[in-house]
Amino acid sequence: MSLISITGAKGSGRQYWRSLDQLADTPEFREWLHREFKDNATEMLEGESRRNVLKLMAASFGLAGLAACRRPVEHILPLSKGVEDYIPGQQRFYTSVMALNGDAAGILVEAHDGRPTKIEGNPDHPASQGAATALAQGALLNLYDPDRSKQVLANGKESNWSVLEPLAIVPPPQKPGKPRLEAAADGFHVTWDGAPGEFRVFRRGADEKSFTPVANVEQPSYTDKTAEYGTAYTYMVQRIVKLGVHQEAESELSDEATKTLKDTFPPAGPAAVRASPAAGSVELSWDRNPEADLAGYRIYRAVAGGAFEKLAEVTQVPSYSDRTVESGKRYRYAVSAFDKAGNESQHSAAAEITAQ
Repeated sequence: MSLISITGAKGSGRQYWRSLDQLADTPEFREWLHREFKDNATEMLEGESRRNVLKLMAASFGLAGLAACRRPVEHILPLSKGVEDYIPGQQRFYTSVMALNGDAAGILVEAHDGRPTKIEGNPDHPASQGAATALAQGALLNLYDPDRSKQVLANGKESNWSVLEPLAIVPPPQKPGKPRLEAAADGFHVTWDGAPGEFRVFRRGADEKSFTPVANVEQPSYTDKTAEYGTAYTYMVQRIVKLGVHQEAESELSDEATKTLKDTFPPAGPAAVRASPAAGSVELSWDRNPEADLAGYRIYRAVAGGAFEKLAEVTQVPSYSDRTVESGKRYRYAVSAFDKAGNESQHSAAAEITAQ
């Protein structure tokens, strides 16, 4: 182990040191202290290195000045804020470059209010020389149709070009005539003029905003059995021609026809009226009517060979008990049905009986 001589610091007063190496002041410590900071940091204090630093600084300022002389980059953006002295709708042109099949094509973009509207070739570009291909001009649509189909689809699923179905181009079918509406007991009878073929019938109710297809028929007539009495309906007809599995040609829609379905149709007359004698009365019964809008029945009676007179009115129960008869007299009975609109049917066949 070698001993390092430690010499006292010169000068008067109390002396301080940070380590034993600093106190010993060996050549190794002085070299380490000289290289304590970044490489070549001490050389910057020398005259020749200082000159080099000044050269580098001057070059940096020069390069910064050259960068400031570069033409500013302009972007085509919509004008979200008003621009002073700007005339709305005035066209502006921007030069740009578009990559097509690996080649750079110079283009000239026309913009209105910050939105590109036309692409043409740049006449100053050596490659395009003012010409623009259909692909270059059509590239403008990429900015305005984000929901466009990016691939071939079939029934909403990914497909390829091999499954495409050819589309037949045919003249449009003849427009059908205006529908004629006729109320009937079973609904609306809709008829129209048109060449033989297939038709599509559309209907709109009084409280509906749009038309709804209700039927496809193969003749120029249709009976709407779902129509309700007291409701106004509007009908239109369209001629269709089948061209394939999922293809059809459609004509223009016919003119509209509107009418309210009114109930002017009486129910059928009751059938099988039966009269049975009882003590002090005659019991009547008959088959019940099937109509949905049936309101009740009216009973008519005639004494001997006299005329029929209205005897009573009952609800939908198909029976009645006549307790006003006189024993030994001959009576004839007939029954009619009436609906909720007040329409009355014809009288049933008469049933005769002698009261007990």
